[in-house]
This record gives sequence, C-alpha cells and structure tokens, in this order.
Amino acid sequence: MSIFTFINRSIIVLCLLMFTSSIKTYGQRIYANDERNGRAGLLCLGCVVNNPDNAADGNTQTFSVINVTVGLAAQTYQELIFTGANKPAANTPVRVKMGTGDNLLDLTALGGVSIRAYNGNATAGPSYAVPTLVSALSNNNQVEVGITPTQPYDRIRITLNGGLAGVLSTLQVYDAYFIGAGNLACNSSVDELHGISSALLGLGLDVGGVVNPQRAIDGNINTASTLNAGVGLVGAFAQQTIIFNKASVIGDSVRLTLSIPQSLLDAEVLSRISLRTYLGNT
Repeated sequence: MSIFTFINRSIIVLCLLMFTSSIKTYGQRIYANDERNGRAGLLCLGCVVNNPDNAADGNTQTFSVINVTVGLAAQTYQELIFTGANKPAANTPVRVKMGTGDNLLDLTALGGVSIRAYNGNATAGPSYAVPTLVSALSNNNQVEVGITPTQPYDRIRITLNGGLAGVLSTLQVYDAYFIGAGNLACNSSVDELHGISSALLGLGLDVGGVVNPQRAIDGNINTASTLNAGVGLVGAFAQQTIIFNKASVIGDSVRLTLSIPQSLLDAEVLSRISLRTYLGNT
C-alpha cells in the first residue's frame, strides 16, 4: 500500500513532520454537530466564545475562540454535543483538536484548560487537565487530546480557567469526534496539525509559519502547503503533522513528495528536514 502526501517546503531551517494515526480503532469519525457555551465564576464581560458554531461544523480547519480574562477567578466553557442517533457508548474514546494561535502550547499555558464528558447536564466522568493528556508538545501551536469516559456521554465540555498565572487568555477549538462503525481506507489523510517554534512567532507566515496547511491533505498533487522557517534563525523550525484514518500495519510504506527551491538545495537544506512516524503520541 502506498500513501501519498503532497507538501511543499521552502526556506526551512528545521522541519519535523510526524505521521500520526491517533486512534487504533477502525471506523469513521463522528463529529460533534451542536454546541453550547457559557461562563462561571466572577462576573467577566470578556468571558465569551467567538464563532461558536465553527467548533461543531465538522470542518477540521475552522475553529471557535474561547476567551477568558486572566487573573480573575472566572471560567469560560464550550460544550461540543453529539446529537445524532449514533452516540458514544461507555469506554468510547473522544478526541478534541485545539490551537493557540500565536501562543506556544507549553504546560504552563495549557494549565488553565480542562475537558470533561457530560451526558446532558450530568457529568460522565472526572475533569482532566489538558497538560496531563499531552506527551509530545514539540512547541506546536495545535494539539489533539483525548479521553475515554467510562460512562455513556453525549458531549464534551472544554473549559478555559483564567484564575491561574501564565495561562492562556484565548483557546481555539476546532472540533470533537469519536470513531463510529465502518471501515475506511488507511491511506486517506483526514486532518493535519501544524506549528512553529518560539523564534518564529510574530514574523508572519512568509517568514515563519505554515501556509495553506489544508492543501497537504487534499489528495491533489498540484496543490501544497508551504513550511517557512526563516533561514538564519538558529533553532527555528516549522512542522506539520498529517493524521491518517487508521493505523498502518507492518510492511506499509509512506511516500512524501517535496518541492524545494534550487537555492535551498544548493545550501544543503535537505539535511535539515526530518520525517518521523507516530502512533498517537508515541
């Protein structure tokens, strides 16, 4: 079985691309298709969710933004709800894709983020601090985390707490999903995650960032994402993670197509491009 992923690289100092199969269960993704949001704690005028429907539209490239005022004992939350006839049973893993924009995902920043399963208004398990769910941050700006509730549930609540020092004031929420019945070809890429190192923050996508990231998973060899990492910035890197529908088996192969400017080939930039395969976070 051959797997084709088309990605264009230009002006790269270090690039780490990880191929991830996040869930071992075969089947199709069932996305949350409704949402509810609110706030708790002290009165906080800025504790709102912008574009809330974007987190429940089944589009892995759109997102809502949860806002909270850091320093106040206040919380903003968003629930992503599965309203279809096929609801997750007990012990069904659920995963949530999050992002931080121009903030790096480190354990301190994520300290104010938690997720919890609910069944209607009733809790369906404990609350999990997101830093305890992440094992391979790598200075990403996006991350996918998951829990396995031991009770039936129909929604996941993502909470941003502003009462801790150094935590995020905004959090992007892309979607939540679980795996339902059905077989899918393992050579289909279903989503991507991308990010940059701290040295590239605020420099713009053409200097440090990932341009058109969704083009790396559209199956079209004539389109491409572009990873820029600022030549001359020591330790700077951009990275993109391609997520496939299900786990590979021993003997499978991955083929990556790159386009690199001749000037960078002459500068031996190829030696600074790395490729790594992952199964979940390992």
